[in-house]
Amino acid sequence: MIQNERRPKYEDVLLKCITEFFRDGAAEFFGIHEKLVKPLKTEVIHLKEKRLFADLVFTTEENSMVHFEFQTTNKKSDLFRFYLTDAYLTYTYQMPIKTIIVYTAGIENAPINLDFDALKYQANAFYMTNFDGDAEFAKIKAKMDSGESLTHEDMITIALLPLTRSRLSKLEIIEESVKLGRDITEEASQSKVLGALGLLAEKFVKDNQKLNEIRRAMRMSKIFGLFVEEGRAEGRTQERIDMARRMAEDGMDVRKISKFTGLTIDQLKEILNVMLA
Repeated sequence: MIQNERRPKYEDVLLKCITEFFRDGAAEFFGIHEKLVKPLKTEVIHLKEKRLFADLVFTTEENSMVHFEFQTTNKKSDLFRFYLTDAYLTYTYQMPIKTIIVYTAGIENAPINLDFDALKYQANAFYMTNFDGDAEFAKIKAKMDSGESLTHEDMITIALLPLTRSRLSKLEIIEESVKLGRDITEEASQSKVLGALGLLAEKFVKDNQKLNEIRRAMRMSKIFGLFVEEGRAEGRTQERIDMARRMAEDGMDVRKISKFTGLTIDQLKEILNVMLA
């Protein structure tokens, strides 16, 4: 979902996990068969300090972009926010974009286009309410109990179970899905699944005590811990970027900004061009 404020650092780490998961083939679940190449920055800066965030954005081998949004509402006003973000993404990266809006269980119909003569916008809806989460959970748990190896599709299903139709509450199905995820023996896959579930927990779980329990389960993953360290390093880089923007607003020369922040001239040109667009 698009926001006008900086993401929490913990959510940045979760997004890194789910980004790796999607790049490794999870996007095919939603009918995207182009090979995803690399994730793009999803923070779009316009008019100095106004920030818009997309959930996931990738380039493809066909030199285009795929934008994923995970939605719990189906308001038409959401489309205007997605349109605005897509407009700036296409302006920034100069590539066509396809947007997939993934609607959680309970939503069976949603607006996907805008048509106001000069302004036309078309998104694609994917309804998770069409998936029986209880049946999928039982099938995967039976495989794990019998010692049978899980497929990549099984792991994607575990990660997306909280979005599916279920007799359980969102909290209950997240908790049960996390238990399944922690039983995945392969560390990289486990971290990606737990990261995806952690991101959904941040969106759906309102009980702080339960949310902290889920967060602790995330931190038990070895590779997730590595993502945390990378997130801290990225946070320090972001501080330097923010400093560079403030210096540029005060009219400081790019070379002096580079000296004070440690950012290269090329990095600063990219950062300041986006800021001043």
